[in-house]
Amino acid sequence: MRSAFSLRRPAFVMAAALGLVGCTALRNDWVEPTSGPTAQLAVAGLPNGTVGLHLYDDYRTCSGRRLVVSSNNDNRILPRPVKVVAGQPLAFTAWAIKRGNLGCNQTGTFTPQANQRYVAQMIVSEADFSCRLVVRTENGRPVPVKPRVIGKQLTVTEQSSFCLAD
Repeated sequence: MRSAFSLRRPAFVMAAALGLVGCTALRNDWVEPTSGPTAQLAVAGLPNGTVGLHLYDDYRTCSGRRLVVSSNNDNRILPRPVKVVAGQPLAFTAWAIKRGNLGCNQTGTFTPQANQRYVAQMIVSEADFSCRLVVRTENGRPVPVKPRVIGKQLTVTEQSSFCLAD
């Protein structure tokens, strides 16, 4: 049985590439908090692939999607961490496209702690066409991430709800 976050072949990848990577070339619109407690979140690169990260204004429904970063660097932290509000749930989607024909994404929620640095990483397995999202603190400690159920809308805009409400 494949997970809900399985890698899909060309049809899915083309849709993902248009929907996710297409946004990459147009904007990077995350606005970092300027006051209150903050944490930092970065995304790790993927060998032979492109990765990206979206954050949401409303964690409950994953609405107000904001592009944070997208890059095709190998196994590095891209390009710098972004500040996020600490002490409240954060909804995000990490995605990966490997070698142009395998893609996956996963949406989840966790609560960042003040002054902590986190790294999100998509682990992609070509052997069984699967992927999983891992978030760790800068010292390597795994962070529990609550997987989110993606909503099924016919029309999607950047302000749409991308997941079902908590």
